[in-house]
Amino acid sequence: MQDDLAGSLRMSVAEVIAAVTEGHTFDAGDIVTFGTPAGVGFARDPKVFLAPGDVVKATLTGPDGLDLGGLCNRIIDAN
Repeated sequence: MQDDLAGSLRMSVAEVIAAVTEGHTFDAGDIVTFGTPAGVGFARDPKVFLAPGDVVKATLTGPDGLDLGGLCNRIIDAN
């Protein structure tokens, strides 16, 4: 439902990391998340939420177009 590039962020990735590291020391394995692009389901009319069977996929592509990896998670029923 949502698709965007890091270049659309209000601050560059470098600016975000510089700001965060002013008050936090990172350890190996820590991650920084950047929020959500336009189209979030809560703001839609009608609202759209994840449901069992939906898939959430996040990918990272390098500046040369090389696939650097990603995450793919299927939503399951909590019961």
